[in-house]
Amino acid sequence: TRSVAKTLIANEGKIQKAAITLKQKPNMNPKDFNSKYKILRKEAKKGNTVVTKDIQRDPNLTRKYRKNCKNKGVSTENKDVDHMLDLQLGGKDSPDNMWLIDKSVNRGVGKQIHDQIKNMPEGTVIKKIKVERLKND
Repeated sequence: TRSVAKTLIANEGKIQKAAITLKQKPNMNPKDFNSKYKILRKEAKKGNTVVTKDIQRDPNLTRKYRKNCKNKGVSTENKDVDHMLDLQLGGKDSPDNMWLIDKSVNRGVGKQIHDQIKNMPEGTVIKKIKVERLKND
C-alpha cells in the first residue's frame, strides 16, 4: 500500500509555513538519504527552506563540479551532483552548496519535494521536514 505524503500549510499573517514528508524508498542509498534528510531538516529548523519558483541554474557549474571530483579521484559512478539545499527550497547554485549523492536519492527526493511544494505560493517557509521509511512489500 502506498501512502500519500501530506503537506500541511498554516497561515500566519502573510507568511505561510508548511511541512513536507520525505519517503525513503527501498532503492535509495540509506546513508545518502539520511545525509540529505539531516541537511534539509537542519535548514528547515533555521527557517532557510523557502519555496522558490524562479530557479536560476548554471549547468556549467554542475559539469565543472563533477569534473573536479573526477580529477581528484572521486568516483562519480551512480552519483549525481546535487544541491545540498535544493534550488527549489532557496538553495544557491554554487559549488559550496553542491555534493555528490546517489542518483536515486537525488532524483527521488527532488521529485518528492517538487510534488509537495508545486502548489504552494512562492515564499512559503518549509518549517518542518519529516521522514517516512518505506519497506519492501
